[in-house]
Amino acid sequence: MPDYFLTQDHPTGLEDVFTVVWWDQRGAGLSSGAKFGRNTGALETMLSDTKEVANYLRKRFSKDKIFLMAHSGGTYLGIKAIERFPELFIAYIGVAQISNQKLSEMKAYDYIFEQYSKDNSKSKIVELLRKSRFSMSDPIPLDYLKIRDKAMHDLGVGTMRKMADVVSGVFIPSLLFKEYSVSEKIGLWKAKANSGISMIWDDILSHDLSHQDAAGERAPHSVSLFISSRVFMITPAHMSLLMSISARSMHRRRSSSPSRTQRIVLFSKNLKKVLE
Repeated sequence: MPDYFLTQDHPTGLEDVFTVVWWDQRGAGLSSGAKFGRNTGALETMLSDTKEVANYLRKRFSKDKIFLMAHSGGTYLGIKAIERFPELFIAYIGVAQISNQKLSEMKAYDYIFEQYSKDNSKSKIVELLRKSRFSMSDPIPLDYLKIRDKAMHDLGVGTMRKMADVVSGVFIPSLLFKEYSVSEKIGLWKAKANSGISMIWDDILSHDLSHQDAAGERAPHSVSLFISSRVFMITPAHMSLLMSISARSMHRRRSSSPSRTQRIVLFSKNLKKVLE
């Protein structure tokens, strides 16, 4: 589902530094009139659309390569796009990157069950969760999926930390968004169920995009960073070092009050040091 309407209440600041293009995928928002072909797989259609949009932007702004950023469900498509078309992109940035969605769902289940088990008022939900326990080889129970979003937001680890639920945090802001017409807002939510990432959900659940470090071990809670046809895994240790370097650098520059652009350049230079 498109995220652009959220920038009305939560501006990113990216437009101060980059020319940002927000793409409403086929069937959603400004692209709500576009249909998926009957004989064309959804993932292949999305990848073809990604290539078309990227090539249009490269031509429009006279660039050999562009940046690609994806969020949540879109990060699965993002990874597939840079695998298929690495020549189109300078870098890929995954926000809330999907790596092993089935494992993520299991961890979410465990967390919800553990936290709700401590609250006597949640006993009915705990019992329902107990009956919905699943393993990596099982399909995800519908009863769990009905609980998951509301529970995660209730526990402060949903779409946004301070977001109480999808209705107040996402649905209502989409209706109040000034740049979409009524029909475009309807298209946005029709796509939530009938197109977009929901069409490749089974594909997402069946694939593990996790990478291994040099020792062959999984890198927990790592972040994917794709630069010039390379994918780096930034582990918590990397991030701690990066934050330490950045903090020292910013402290030395505090008196000069660096601009947003200077901070991004500084972050990029420090990131390169960490990866080296």
